[in-house]
Amino acid sequence: MKEPSRTATSLNKRRAPVPPSRPRHDAMLRPSILHALTGTLSTTARRHGAPSLFQPRLAAATAAAAAFTTSPSPLIKQMPARAKPPPDEELEEKFLRGSGPGGQKINKTSSAVQLKHLPTGIVLKCQATRSRTQNRKLVRELLAAKIDELENGAESRNAIVGDVKKKKADSKAKKARRKARKIEAEKAQKLEVAKAMDEAIEKADEAGKEVEVGDLQINKVVKANKGGVSPHKRRQGEKREKEIKAALALQAEEENVQDDADAAVSKWRWERSKVHL
Repeated sequence: MKEPSRTATSLNKRRAPVPPSRPRHDAMLRPSILHALTGTLSTTARRHGAPSLFQPRLAAATAAAAAFTTSPSPLIKQMPARAKPPPDEELEEKFLRGSGPGGQKINKTSSAVQLKHLPTGIVLKCQATRSRTQNRKLVRELLAAKIDELENGAESRNAIVGDVKKKKADSKAKKARRKARKIEAEKAQKLEVAKAMDEAIEKADEAGKEVEVGDLQINKVVKANKGGVSPHKRRQGEKREKEIKAALALQAEEENVQDDADAAVSKWRWERSKVHL
């Protein structure tokens, strides 16, 4: 008999043992398995009249689910329920040929539905869709709303919904008007600022022109004094030159005083703001 080779022996030794066929502990802790076990044990306990061990956990889960409910908040105004259609005994129903665009499906089939409410005499016709079933449903809803308006008046669902929509539309229009007034005020303010800037630029241009005119007059007087003129005209030119220089000096002094006043006001405002801070 042949002995097994070293290679076969080493491979047999390296093989891992086969794990036993039983569920692992972590698999038993899965949420789906726990949920199934919870339901089974709770049902068994209720059947035998014994308290369930999982009731506190179920109560906590129910409370957590109730915290995330999708039902409307009680603070939101609830609309009245839609009126139910009257019974078929009070209705007279007819199927008519449709009219208008839609081709043969509309013009050659009786898909339009006409309802007459016998107690009130209200007659309605519906051709909203190409389906007779949907038109029957829609015309009954319209008839129920009409009867609700006739019986309840201002307290009907359509009246209340209309009031709510009107209030929303009025509020939206009011906000739009307020926004338009704000935009107009901003435009007017920008126009005033631009106008003030234009006036300041014009004043600066006028002041610059006056200075230029004064310089030209001085140059003319100086040239006249240098030329061969009579002493009388020379004295008049010197006098005129002194007057122009004095006027220019006075204007410069006034501008400096104004600048000093503006600087003093700015300094006072800065100190006042520091005191308030």
